[in-house]
Amino acid sequence: MAFALFQTLRAVAAGRLLRLTCQDPANFDTFFQVAWNFQDSGAFRQTVHAGYADSWVWGGHLSLTFPLASLLLGLHPTPGFLQGMQLAAVSSAVVAGCLLGRAEARHPAGGALGVLAVVGSPALLVVALADYQDLALCIPAVLWATVFVRRGWLLPSLLACAAMAACREECALLVPLVAAAVPGPWRRRLRWALFGALAAGAVLGLEVVLSLGVEHYPNPLAVVGPGAFQSLAGRLQLRGWMDQNLRTWSLLLEPLGLLVLLSPPHLVGLLGVLSVHAGDFFHANDWYSPLVHHFAPAVAMATTGAVIAGAGLLRWLLARGRWGRALTWGALAALLAGSAWRVGGWHVFRGVDWQAPLTGRPSASIVPHPAWALAPDIPVEAAVVARTRLMMAVAARPWAYDFEDSLGEKTGGLGLACVHYALVAEDDGPFQRAVRDVPGSRVLRSVDGLQLVGLQPLDRPLPAECRRGRP
Repeated sequence: MAFALFQTLRAVAAGRLLRLTCQDPANFDTFFQVAWNFQDSGAFRQTVHAGYADSWVWGGHLSLTFPLASLLLGLHPTPGFLQGMQLAAVSSAVVAGCLLGRAEARHPAGGALGVLAVVGSPALLVVALADYQDLALCIPAVLWATVFVRRGWLLPSLLACAAMAACREECALLVPLVAAAVPGPWRRRLRWALFGALAAGAVLGLEVVLSLGVEHYPNPLAVVGPGAFQSLAGRLQLRGWMDQNLRTWSLLLEPLGLLVLLSPPHLVGLLGVLSVHAGDFFHANDWYSPLVHHFAPAVAMATTGAVIAGAGLLRWLLARGRWGRALTWGALAALLAGSAWRVGGWHVFRGVDWQAPLTGRPSASIVPHPAWALAPDIPVEAAVVARTRLMMAVAARPWAYDFEDSLGEKTGGLGLACVHYALVAEDDGPFQRAVRDVPGSRVLRSVDGLQLVGLQPLDRPLPAECRRGRP
């Protein structure tokens, strides 16, 4: 089942990448270029996003998982491989959910419930498909940490808690709550929560030390965190805001999320992460925002708590005899049918092509964006400029600029004087006028209304200011 989920998600993600309809292209191409430059030259740097730093903490978040992903990208340096690493990690949550449910229910029915809680969660699948975001890795990390914690395995639990903290600082804040779910008296729970906090603190301390002296953007959590609970309380007084966002939040409760009410540590964590992100995310009101990955910690806590509580209810039902067993399998069958309808419905995944779900490849009906046909004509050492949506096709190089975002800042204000090639749509008036104003510019090739324009000869030295930020 985990492999089937991985192949299905990979097919959907590959289709989006071919169409260049990614969830958040501005961040995805930045993640990819930073990682590509690291595997290519050993230096973390980027030129595609203005305002952010040229380092592994370019967005201000502390995520040790990103340097690891950057290292692994050297195995196959493509955006699809970066996406695939995230999808493989999230798909492993199926195995963790199965093991957790099976152990809690002490019956195979619990394993089935754990699998359905993962693959039947629209919220989890939407977050998994959010291009590449380290925060999405919090979902499998929480589930695996809970598997080890509930079994009382101290060393694997500490390692899993450290992995949670490495996903991003929001996940580190949840570690004590996850560790406190260990079975036993409150003294044991408190002791394990302390152990988990120490493991998370060690990872955060290492991240802080590694980021010292490295240019980075201010940590967004430091901006959002203060006053978060006050912000949430103020919003709850606004009926219109409340009505809109409850519809968004309700997706967290499918298919079993309401059961998190029976698992206090996970409920506290769920409410906590919702409060922290209330000030900067939930005004979006939908699951198709570029910021949808902010839901990942809430999805992790809701899913994990629901599996523990649901498996506990199954254990009670199965002990009731024949009628309890019949009710258990009937409920699982209904859950399977409802999840299949909900997840496969058009109202969950907007614009998704499900024709080739298990192959790992997009449907043959998907027409690739013409940028993919022009990108191979651009030498890797050349500097290129394009619009935000097209950047993913040309980000695998040291110097790629976003015409509407980073071109001015990352070239020291020289703009197109620092660029060898441009990808320009024929009907893009402002961009067309800008490239035509460059002396000697010429159209080299055109595919389906998209032009590859030569601006500067590749053998002509560019101004030194163009290489601002070169390591």
